[in-house]
Amino acid sequence: MIAILRMTGRCRSGHDLHGTLWHAVRATERSGLIGVSPWATAVCGKIPGHRGNGWSGAAGDEITCKRCIACLAQAKRFASDEGDHD
Repeated sequence: MIAILRMTGRCRSGHDLHGTLWHAVRATERSGLIGVSPWATAVCGKIPGHRGNGWSGAAGDEITCKRCIACLAQAKRFASDEGDHD
């Protein structure tokens, strides 16, 4: 499961010259609850910095990080290629 979140904090507010950057962050399920660690690594490899506040609590509607989009597309292609070998 993937959560769509932005970084928060002093060094990265989630806003830049191109608007809000929304990342794909892997969510975990524990005891029936789905959640994301504030310090989890995004699919693209980004992690909140030591001066940041972690990931935002509010989820976005669409992933805008180009590296996250590319990583997810590659994983989807790999998964479909693995299924073709049956």
